[in-house]
Amino acid sequence: MNSKTYEQMLNDPELSHLLGQTLLRDDLLTEILGDEAHEILYWAGKRLGRNYRLKSVDDIINFFAQFGFGNLALTKESKNQMDFEITGEIIKTRLSNDADADFQLECGLIAQLVEFISNKQSEAENIKRNIKKGIITIRVSSSDEQPIDAIIPDDFFEIKHADAADTE
Repeated sequence: MNSKTYEQMLNDPELSHLLGQTLLRDDLLTEILGDEAHEILYWAGKRLGRNYRLKSVDDIINFFAQFGFGNLALTKESKNQMDFEITGEIIKTRLSNDADADFQLECGLIAQLVEFISNKQSEAENIKRNIKKGIITIRVSSSDEQPIDAIIPDDFFEIKHADAADTE
């Protein structure tokens, strides 16, 4: 992170709370993991998906927003394929700071969560990035086969939805 990015994030109420995440994610982890960062972050995302099993695509969308990954939207769905877009100020900032910013953590996380929800082996890849608009497109491809590693937690991670929080 350079001084300009730091100042931009610090002065933006949507981004200031993400300074620590950005420092760890885009500076420290890439430094420590080196050439293996891409693969390790993908599998780290899959691990997060195993630890935070969700019930629906709507839960995944809310999880992304609540945990500061960006605004996730399902843009296309067919039998064995789903396309998601991630947008938001954090995506724009990461891409403007580094056009090659890595989104493998998000790919692994989405792949694992979709695998649980669909009960089909799933993999994900970043198929497109629009640096100017700050949009990342992730495609999840699923087979008709059931997951190999059926590690199923005892319960689901319960996401609080904005509309439910308003009524409490």
